[in-house]
Amino acid sequence: MSILRSPRVIGSGAVIAVAAALLGAQVVTSGAAGAVPAAGAPTGLQATPGPGSVSFSWTAVAGATSYSVYGSATSGGEDLNGGATCSSTTTSCGVTGTTDTRTLYYVVVANSATGQSAPSNEVSAAVLSGTPSGGGGLGGGGLGGGGTSTAPAIVISSSANPSVSTTSLTFTATLSPAPACGTVSWLIDNATPSVGATTSNGAGTAVLSSVTGLAIGVHQVTAVYSGCATAAAVSGTIVQQVTAVSPTPTPTPTPSTHPVVNPLITAAVTSGQPKTNGWYRAPVSITFSCLPGSAPLAYSCPAPVTLIANKNGGYVTARVAGTDGGVATVTVGPFRIDTVAPTLRVTGAHAKHCVATDTLSGVASCVIDRLRHNYHGVITITWIATATDVAGNTTYRQGSYRLD
Repeated sequence: MSILRSPRVIGSGAVIAVAAALLGAQVVTSGAAGAVPAAGAPTGLQATPGPGSVSFSWTAVAGATSYSVYGSATSGGEDLNGGATCSSTTTSCGVTGTTDTRTLYYVVVANSATGQSAPSNEVSAAVLSGTPSGGGGLGGGGLGGGGTSTAPAIVISSSANPSVSTTSLTFTATLSPAPACGTVSWLIDNATPSVGATTSNGAGTAVLSSVTGLAIGVHQVTAVYSGCATAAAVSGTIVQQVTAVSPTPTPTPTPSTHPVVNPLITAAVTSGQPKTNGWYRAPVSITFSCLPGSAPLAYSCPAPVTLIANKNGGYVTARVAGTDGGVATVTVGPFRIDTVAPTLRVTGAHAKHCVATDTLSGVASCVIDRLRHNYHGVITITWIATATDVAGNTTYRQGSYRLD
């Protein structure tokens, strides 16, 4: 038996070993893995929706002279012979001024002197309602600033931490660098804040105020930034401690020849799966350790935090204080979590194309390996398709066909 490879995919020792294990066959490999043929299918297609717009980016392909993005209202329905949604000689393009807010599906192909490549992984996107504005960003609750094409970092502060359940709290998210567009929404313990909490936005900041009634314990307060075609969605989280009684007041330090030594707080990050390409594919646990400085701690060290929601970026901040006014803060992140395996389709006659979609970390590879069987002159090809996302999640499909 020998392995037959699809002309547009790349095999690897690990994938071939999986194929052999699943198919119960002996596999023979030859040649060097990792060589991408000219004008192969683009990979890593991503779609970023914005107000009245959607932008696309993908990985460059050797031998390509241009690229075309095709869209469809149904998954797998892209007409590669029809009109392109947008085209480019670089690895990005986009559309603006659209009012169609349906979820649409897209692929990109590479064009070269030898023709059109197979399609990339498929992505879906729905443009946001509204019209993009320039310079100052979005009005009416949006973020405005001096324009950026990168995802901002989010750090959250609390008006009182720890607090008591009767305290009205205000949380402020600072985005750096300040984005030119987009909005910030808030979550408390992964749920929308209760009635009475109000949100206002300004240049580079977002404020959640009038938060009351938090139960005694530890709460995760998260700010989620999204809605800008030129910046990825990210989030930041702060650990809010709520106590039964008012924390020990911080006394006014008395003059002393001994300076105040701040306490120490550190964070340890663990997950059930190893981190791959900067992504976790399992929930992430954060535990805190605290040591007093020149005075005892005013309250207990923050309780552990577990992040279970899929997200692309975000930070966790915790704080501890001493009874003499010393303060320490720790911020860890960013946390990129993708626990969902990519979707995988095999299309075309004789399983010609491997088409994968992953809406969060993106598709790392989509590979078809083939095993040839000759039984009394009847040739059967058994294939196995493997899609892996950037976070390391994997999906398999397999089938067979006869060569007449």
